[in-house]
Amino acid sequence: MTGSQSTLKDNTDDGELKILETAFADELLHNKDGQITGGTLPALVERLTTHDSTPDSIFLSTFYLTFRLFVTPVELAKALVDRFDYVGGESPHIAGPVRLRVYNVFMDWFEFHWRDLSDHEALSVIEPFAQDKLGRVHPGAGRRLLELVERVSNPHGPLIHHSASSMSKRSTSIVPCVPADTALRPSIMSKSQMGAWKTWKIGGSNPTVLKIDPLELAQQLTIKEMTIFCSIMPEELLGSEWTKRSGSNAVNVRAMSKLSTDISNLVADTILQCDDAKKRAVTIKHWIKTAHKCLELNNYGSLMAIVCSLNSSAIIRLKRTWDVVSQNQKDILKCLQSIVEPGKNYTVLRRRLHNHVPPCLPFLGMYLTDLTFVDAGNSATRQLPGHGDSDGISVINFDKYTRTAKIISELQRFQIPYRLAEIPELQEWIQARLARVKSSSENGDVQKYYHKSLLLEPRKTIHPRHSPVEGRNRFSSTQKEKFNIFT
Repeated sequence: MTGSQSTLKDNTDDGELKILETAFADELLHNKDGQITGGTLPALVERLTTHDSTPDSIFLSTFYLTFRLFVTPVELAKALVDRFDYVGGESPHIAGPVRLRVYNVFMDWFEFHWRDLSDHEALSVIEPFAQDKLGRVHPGAGRRLLELVERVSNPHGPLIHHSASSMSKRSTSIVPCVPADTALRPSIMSKSQMGAWKTWKIGGSNPTVLKIDPLELAQQLTIKEMTIFCSIMPEELLGSEWTKRSGSNAVNVRAMSKLSTDISNLVADTILQCDDAKKRAVTIKHWIKTAHKCLELNNYGSLMAIVCSLNSSAIIRLKRTWDVVSQNQKDILKCLQSIVEPGKNYTVLRRRLHNHVPPCLPFLGMYLTDLTFVDAGNSATRQLPGHGDSDGISVINFDKYTRTAKIISELQRFQIPYRLAEIPELQEWIQARLARVKSSSENGDVQKYYHKSLLLEPRKTIHPRHSPVEGRNRFSSTQKEKFNIFT
């Protein structure tokens, strides 16, 4: 073969390879930075299994996390098999690398992103593919894939071990992690102080919240909330799953919402249990101190719950009570509420969280608002312009899912537990009090706090009264009236 013939053959092979690898390239949309914003399923799968370069981490993490929102697992499995078949043709030496990419996508899906509840039906496509087509070309790969099929088919012993996220494997951000051997922050409760709680546990008198040091109370609330927050799986945050009235899989998101509401109710309940205005003022002061300690712990979830309760109509209207609260405490509360103020889309809170280093417990409701906005404000498809006289085609709006994945990724970087010492007696007491206020709310007595407030300090004027700590920048009136701070 002459040099010119060899060059011609090389050029032909390169051209053939290019065609085989990018047959659907014209069915992709990109932004000015080169990131994919839309495409057909075959085009996205082609990009996922490209030969000449590894897809960027944003595309990979977004695809694995959100693909169930725009395609069924069965359809994805068939698209991957079609990609495997398409590059076969008459050039097996060209097809090899792409086929290995297809195999690797299946492996990643099984090992890091498999959800048995929704993905199980795809096994009817994947198993025969592993046995037949993949097994003939790459016997070892076929056997390994069949092993994973068998493992996910086994109801005993789940294959996937999620830490906090199925995206974390692909995350490009470096999050400082609290080492597991970091010493726990010790309890500040003395033995004599703990005596009251030990006595209560064996049937003695019920201590009040004032018996708990504000820092210790903030720490125990942080432990309780962070346990649930770290359990939130990314799939709970997709497709507004948490808003479903029945059959919702967002069990941890909903649990987080309920706990925040219960904490707000607990704050109001402890204040309104006091018949004397001075005692109510002391309790308010105690909760302001606790909220400030939550801020020092970077626990914005509990901070929001406490501030919302203190700014609720049932508490804010207690003029005689607030007259006893010192101006210094009112100023502290005003500062705290300015941090979690929902106005202007949580501008202050977002700024604080932007470069925050864990451990930190953010306000989950802010992220749910963002996810709802992206989900409701962006179409699932977008139009791909046609060429010449041809009409355009409707393609998957991948930009919508990239935005969704980015929000979830921002939340996930905080899913690192605090190193705080749990006090079982206090946790049990807090849980008992939360259960009591929760039971009252579930029984339909949602207005009981306002009614109790009216009994303690009867209304003397029909004119609405503003918060004694609001000043010019009022805390959102909508936020005040709702103890369910996630709605």
